[in-house]
Amino acid sequence: MKRITTILALCLFSIMGQTQILDVFQNKEYSTSSYVLSAEIKKDYSPSKLEIVHDKNKDKNEVWSKVEEQFFEKAKATVNDEVAFFQLNNKALKQQSQIEKWNRLQGNDTRYSTNPKFESIDIRLISVLNNCGIYSINYNFEVNSGGRYGKNMIPIKQFYLADFNRNTIIEIKDSPCSRQQEELRKLTLSKFKTLYLLKTQKIDLDNLERIENAKQNEKIGLEIESKLYFSEALVYPYLSGVIVEFPERSNSSELFNQESFRVYLKDDEVQELLKVYPEFKPTFSKELKAPTKTQLEQLNNDHNFDLSKFSHAPKEIQMLDILDFEKEVYAMKITSYQLYDTNRRFMGTKKIFLNKLQQVNSIEHSDEYGKIRREEIYKYNNKNLLESIRTTDRDKSLKLYHYKDDVLDYSEHYELDVESDYQGTNVDLEIDQEHIIYNNNYQYTLKLNLVGEFNTRAYTQLRYLEKNQFCTNSYCILADENQNIIGVRQERYGLMDILTNDKNQPVESYLDNDRYQNFFAYDEEGRIVSMNKFSNNTNSGSVEFSYQLDKKKALIIKEVRGSYSNETVIEHVYEFEFWEE
Repeated sequence: MKRITTILALCLFSIMGQTQILDVFQNKEYSTSSYVLSAEIKKDYSPSKLEIVHDKNKDKNEVWSKVEEQFFEKAKATVNDEVAFFQLNNKALKQQSQIEKWNRLQGNDTRYSTNPKFESIDIRLISVLNNCGIYSINYNFEVNSGGRYGKNMIPIKQFYLADFNRNTIIEIKDSPCSRQQEELRKLTLSKFKTLYLLKTQKIDLDNLERIENAKQNEKIGLEIESKLYFSEALVYPYLSGVIVEFPERSNSSELFNQESFRVYLKDDEVQELLKVYPEFKPTFSKELKAPTKTQLEQLNNDHNFDLSKFSHAPKEIQMLDILDFEKEVYAMKITSYQLYDTNRRFMGTKKIFLNKLQQVNSIEHSDEYGKIRREEIYKYNNKNLLESIRTTDRDKSLKLYHYKDDVLDYSEHYELDVESDYQGTNVDLEIDQEHIIYNNNYQYTLKLNLVGEFNTRAYTQLRYLEKNQFCTNSYCILADENQNIIGVRQERYGLMDILTNDKNQPVESYLDNDRYQNFFAYDEEGRIVSMNKFSNNTNSGSVEFSYQLDKKKALIIKEVRGSYSNETVIEHVYEFEFWEE
């Protein structure tokens, strides 16, 4: 952490980390840092030197600085205003009461508790939309949860919309009016109902049809309506849509063991919401521009953006294209052995089943005893688009894919861990969504969690197209006019030099000033036969491909992992079954 000793307006500050914030409407990326500030407060309910962690734009400009200064002054004024602070303290008391209530329900003794103690402030930049910032000012209170469970830090959050163009900030109310509540209920109830039914195991991850039916059938899960209090809902713009969230320790959060939970609204849903939230209109003043058909195809071609092909051997499923059988493959079985001295230890198998379109139908993972430990089952819709992936191991999981005009719109990943003991059954539900957002030649993949503390800075993957360049958050793959790869420009390690053959296959690649080197070799048919990796001029691994005349046992791969005196040699035997004509 770099310390700055300059004193500014009663504040000492230091810098503690940085992050990237995207404005997908403007296709802009902002670098922000968290500055640790110190403000003098002369109130007995506050530390005399109050710590304020403030997110600021690293690219200093007058427009942003004016808004940031307003937030700093707003936070200080709230603490100095005894009436405003009293309201915050009451909210902290209410949350402490919820903690104590929950502890009693869990059988945890609460021997004592004290009043919440105000500790610090965080000013967080959550998102930027059309040059408008969504901020939260978090007033952090320390509360004693009682017994052996120690202390909790409770943030009392106030959300704001900052219009950088107009140099204004407005508070986003944390209690929707009746008209807003009714619209929120209409737009979100079916989404929240699905979360609730899965959490309470009223529907199972194995029953895909019932999950989809629950979203549409108003008669299923009626009990949730009386347990959701939309007057508690937090509503704020985020990335290209709107988050509707019930905070932790609210009355509604009892549905999810006091955890917060949320849904994400976008597109037509946002337009409906704007009718009752007109204050959000500046954040959606400019619409996203759809990519052309060519741009869409290029953005969704994973091979264009695959950096691993220059430093790793081909993936298992890619071997099908390399082997190029005349018949359609029904199953590909990969048996793995560890080789040492003259011994050969069986490690397990992986069997991939394919349909006649050569799409994966299922994958079986078997251990060294031949027992199937995990199975992945793939399902496709009537347009042969992937609809779901379901796993059958101990922690059940399901991934659903949703399309708009035959283009992936978003996916949902459910993971359920059910544990039972003498005290009862504990259901741990994790639900993530990945939303795909397009704006002209840019594609964004937003990952957000629906249950638990919201990580507003979760990984957001970025892809964009420039002339003869395929770029992401961290690198650009460079090509010539004929689309032959000539190099990779990286954010952290500089240029990756790449030498390709006349088939545009990588032959040599050099990274980090030649510290890491990779060498590939091919046979006359263009099939990879070897790959060698070097680190600091020392061999750090190799892969050899041996092609067989027997099509049913067409490939053996020998992989050497590690370097120096610590080497592990693995042999992978590929066996194939084919569809009958």
